Amino acid sequence: MVIALLTVVSAALLAGAPAPTPVGRSHSAAAGDVTGAVSDSASGKPLGGADVLLFHSGQVVARTSTDAFGRYTVHNLPAGSYELEIRLMGFDPSRSSSRSALTAPE
Repeated sequence: MVIALLTVVSAALLAGAPAPTPVGRSHSAAAGDVTGAVSDSASGKPLGGADVLLFHSGQVVARTSTDAFGRYTVHNLPAGSYELEIRLMGFDPSRSSSRSALTAPE
């Protein structure tokens, strides 16, 4: 079985809004969110409980799980290029072939 992946980069970045800084990390750029939904490519059924991994420069920088409706959100990401990977037992892992980019407002 194959996982279908829909990813939306939210409003590029929150225009001018200061981003909360996680403890031990500092960001000079504004932050944005990545949201999406995961479903079974054969049936279209949403897949709850899937692991969502976000990579930057080959390293996992964020991890979350989908809710019961297959939806996920990763908050407060600094500007940059990211790659998503979805994992769920019984399905082949799915890694986005295109990169999602968050860009700083001008």
